[in-house]
Amino acid sequence: MVNETGTAHKSRLLALLRDSALPISGDSLGRQIGISRVAIHKHMLSLKDHGYPIISSRHGYMLGSEKNLPLTTWEFHPEEHIMVVQTTESTMNEARLRAEKHPGEDFTLAAEKQSVGRGRRNRPWDSPIGGLWATRVIHPGGSAFRIQRYVLAAAAALARLLRDEWNIDAVVKWPNDIQVGKKKIAGILAEARITGDRIDYLSLGLGLNVNNIASPGAAALKDITGREEDRRRLLRNWVAALDLLRESAEFAADGDPTWWNSLMTGIGGKVSYFAGGQKIRGFVIGADSLGRLRLTRTGGSELRLSPGDVDDTQIEGHQKRIRVYQ
Repeated sequence: MVNETGTAHKSRLLALLRDSALPISGDSLGRQIGISRVAIHKHMLSLKDHGYPIISSRHGYMLGSEKNLPLTTWEFHPEEHIMVVQTTESTMNEARLRAEKHPGEDFTLAAEKQSVGRGRRNRPWDSPIGGLWATRVIHPGGSAFRIQRYVLAAAAALARLLRDEWNIDAVVKWPNDIQVGKKKIAGILAEARITGDRIDYLSLGLGLNVNNIASPGAAALKDITGREEDRRRLLRNWVAALDLLRESAEFAADGDPTWWNSLMTGIGGKVSYFAGGQKIRGFVIGADSLGRLRLTRTGGSELRLSPGDVDDTQIEGHQKRIRVYQ
């Protein structure tokens, strides 16, 4: 579904240019890839149009400074099944359409810019160029009751990645946020197609401030590190970290998710929520096996809260529906 012939050629061209310190002629590139010199020229023009610093001379083609590179499908190996579109209303919406057309395929869809990005409870999510806006579509099967567990996994995978590879003290905040220094840097959104109580497919959306200007009160990765960051590396490694976690023994184990609770902010602190028309106060214990928040109340009783309301949209009959977990 991703990396069609033309896209694969661009991927190969970029790899060849990066491996060479000297210009490479169009004829040489064509022989190595198996296409004509004219086709090489067209691909180079396309790469230039997408922001790549292609330098052409009588000696051939070179790649200039790679700072502030765009995010494109060509940066990923076909086996990674990662595709990038320039602009879309929402990667969640785009991924849903593609998942319906290609049933059973796991893939990741990212966009340089979202025009109608959304967060929890359909709040607008500012999604300018420079951030990482992506949706991972998976087919985990199993009960719909476990969907929030996958949301926790997507957030925990990113927090671990930022801690391990960027040495940033990232933490997770229930139900779906990633924070650095008490400022939100990323959020996760989930959407599932369900038959009965079984998951047909699950979309996990990621909104991460990277090289963009963060909204007031939020954080961006470049402001923390002091440099422009490689969104290709972030996307590739988040997908890998998420897949590794959800396939692990710790994720499959019964009981509370220690891999989440060990990263969770606010454990032991007092919080208040509105649920069922009333205000609920308690002290945070952590998340349970279904991703619900565990609270102890005055007197020692325990309460478990779900992440929020559920919005059902009918599609293809009453047995199949889209549920948005906010």
